[in-house]
Amino acid sequence: MDAKLLLLFASSAVLALSSGVSVLSTNAPDVVTSDTSDNVVTPAYYDGIDLNTLSDDELDALVDAKDEILEGELDIAGYINAVANKRRLHKRWIPLARAAFSIGRSLLRSFSRGRVTRSGSRLTRQYNRQGNYGDAVRDFNRLNPSGARPISGRNNLQGITGTMGRHRVTVRNTSSNGRPTLEIRSPNANGGSTVRKFRYNE
Repeated sequence: MDAKLLLLFASSAVLALSSGVSVLSTNAPDVVTSDTSDNVVTPAYYDGIDLNTLSDDELDALVDAKDEILEGELDIAGYINAVANKRRLHKRWIPLARAAFSIGRSLLRSFSRGRVTRSGSRLTRQYNRQGNYGDAVRDFNRLNPSGARPISGRNNLQGITGTMGRHRVTVRNTSSNGRPTLEIRSPNANGGSTVRKFRYNE
């Protein structure tokens, strides 16, 4: 019985081949599927976190956590910059050193925080308080960035830029919205960056 079935199958295969029809096909069957290639969202990694998976509230919470880290990093960088050229810490430098350990906290806590916006893997938050360009420069000088140098640009833009550890700190007399701004740009080791724009409302 099995031999007869095998013979029958072989015969039908020979007939199909001789007629140009393939019994065995490697082509996938026709299946109607929707094309979702246009809807695929490329991951946007920020410190190893895909920002596409976070809500607006979670983005705010993430930058809040990063702000706490920034405060400490600025405090430490401020201390290092304040005493970098001192061979040893004399008594007269102790108040300066203590003040340097609070410059990050003082800066961030003197501004009201806005919502976080996102562009790819970059998060941006605006901070606001009353003040003018002179206040912005004073805050920049309190941070005491290393390698400070003047900058200039279109529309009479003037300012100063420098670094504090991995952070780029820039003060300028104007910005896209016309207000004096102190900006801190912070790249992350595992992808993405944070831009903080401290706006001074004259």
